[in-house]
Amino acid sequence: MGRVFLSTVLASAILLPLSAFALPSNCTVGTNVYYISRSGSDSSTQAQAKSKSTAWQHAPYMHSFTGTYSHTAGDCFVFRGNDTWDVGTTDYFVVSNGGSSGNADYYGVDQTWFSGSAWNRPILDIQSSYPNADAYSNATVFLMNAAYVTFDYFEIINAACRVTPTQTNLTEFATSGHDYITVSNSYFHKFNAQSGGCGSGKVTNGNASGNNFAIWLYMSVNYDGGHGSFDHNVVDGTDGTGEKGYETIAMDPGTAAIPSYNVIHDVCSGVAGLMNLVHDNLIYNFGYNANPTGFDCNKTGVHAHAIRTQSDATVYNNVVHDVNDGVIKTNPTSGTMYYIFNNVAYNIGYPGFAWYLIDLCDNGSGACSNGKVTVWNNTLQCVQNSGASSACFRLENAVNTLTLGNEHHIGLDNSGSLTGTSNASTYNFTPAQSLFQTAAQATSAGYTVSNQYAPTASNSPTVGIAANETSSWPIGSTNDTSRGCYQGTVNGAVQVVCPGYSNNPRPGSGAGPWAAGAYEAPGSAVAVNPPTGLTATVQ
Repeated sequence: MGRVFLSTVLASAILLPLSAFALPSNCTVGTNVYYISRSGSDSSTQAQAKSKSTAWQHAPYMHSFTGTYSHTAGDCFVFRGNDTWDVGTTDYFVVSNGGSSGNADYYGVDQTWFSGSAWNRPILDIQSSYPNADAYSNATVFLMNAAYVTFDYFEIINAACRVTPTQTNLTEFATSGHDYITVSNSYFHKFNAQSGGCGSGKVTNGNASGNNFAIWLYMSVNYDGGHGSFDHNVVDGTDGTGEKGYETIAMDPGTAAIPSYNVIHDVCSGVAGLMNLVHDNLIYNFGYNANPTGFDCNKTGVHAHAIRTQSDATVYNNVVHDVNDGVIKTNPTSGTMYYIFNNVAYNIGYPGFAWYLIDLCDNGSGACSNGKVTVWNNTLQCVQNSGASSACFRLENAVNTLTLGNEHHIGLDNSGSLTGTSNASTYNFTPAQSLFQTAAQATSAGYTVSNQYAPTASNSPTVGIAANETSSWPIGSTNDTSRGCYQGTVNGAVQVVCPGYSNNPRPGSGAGPWAAGAYEAPGSAVAVNPPTGLTATVQ
């Protein structure tokens, strides 16, 4: 039995020294790397811009660029650390050319090149402005008219949306129907929505449908590819003015990026839209829970979902806490099996407001009739909510197949924790392989919020009671030895630090039972407020 147990203690951050930072392999200094600094000049020739000493002031495809440039797929644009550009009024991007498979254009950094005494990200300041706005009140900072483009290591500040004098929506990265757009290692903060929020109306792209006026970070429109990535980013709503920002990864009708390894907190919403994969994100402090005496995001129609996809999705290794509702919402439709596993959620909802930690098929009757989903090994704290119906799990409408098991639910018994399961044509569930505890029972057994409801001993009640699902588990995910991330400050720069957990693999086929819930054995919590002053740069 000893080999079943694994350690979920906070791992040491995987860090590399500054000297180990490298540009992408397709970026060759002296050949296709061009330097951009605030003190540079667009009068430099394209050949001169390959040297730091004769850098351009703007990158090609920035609105203010006045130089001469001829594009080659895979070109790389390096921005000097600590410099600031006004992307709200003059320096916004309209990217008309991109790279190719394995040879993406790169907009990013060389961490050995910076102004001042130490490297930090280049700053792109939107200045609460609304650049490049169209006739439908959509303003866009980075308009992507090409595929295969990577944006890496930027600090992006002062995004806003507004009701007056003209109700306006702001999108930071709009993929415009193009795939393979990556946004990574960046720091989004200082959101400046108007007091009272950005309004309850809908903004459109010229079609009948639309989305709430808000601040959108990554929006995919009219493309069903989904090979982009939004990863290793910090989205932090604790500074700035006005109301909380609204952050989402996708917009109908196109399948968008994979959100992974992000830390998203103190905004109005998390990742939403059409996504097939969401994993290893830390998401917390939304809506009423983030600001109980102030603006309620839900009143404007901007729902405080942590993870919501209107399509099939596999969702795993996420930690969500202190949000209003919609921890995980998916809509399985295709007839292919999708999975929801290894997620941890606690402190969800507030009095009088209905909430469901895992909520499937909310797109209406018939939408999921072919859907298949497996929900396994999640740890969910479900507090009984006076004045409104609530549950750890809800199936709103009919699906073809629901398999549920190895769960650890705290606060409600079996009958109260699971609702709507009769909507599944085929329902597979063995109660004895899951653990349902009252809050008092969980506390007595050592499952508390201080350790994110992980077991604390080898004989904890979740250990050894669950089915060994190795043969049915998604390939490659059973034996994850690290997962999740947290926000840290590394050499003065805010970073996503990974992993948040370090653990041994679950036992393989025939090697014994698993533990119920997201944790296999004794451990401790992910650090939501980790120590600062680490001595290397996260990669």
